[in-house]
Amino acid sequence: MKTITIEKFVNGQHQKTTNVPAALVDMLSFILPQSGIGELQKHGIDLPAIETACKTGTAYSKTIEVEEGSVLKKVIITVN
Repeated sequence: MKTITIEKFVNGQHQKTTNVPAALVDMLSFILPQSGIGELQKHGIDLPAIETACKTGTAYSKTIEVEEGSVLKKVIITVN
């Protein structure tokens, strides 16, 4: 079964890794309204692309960087 790995870094230091089943993306795509999916895409989280990667077995990785004040946060989403 495919999993989605989410890694969080703060100022270059690894903070947390979370693994979730790919089925969660199917559920979110079904439950969230299109406006919610669009808002996630504005912030770099492309649920349809993640869902497609899970279903087709293609590679997917996305890095999102946000600076809050002087704190640099980075999140890496990968389909395994």
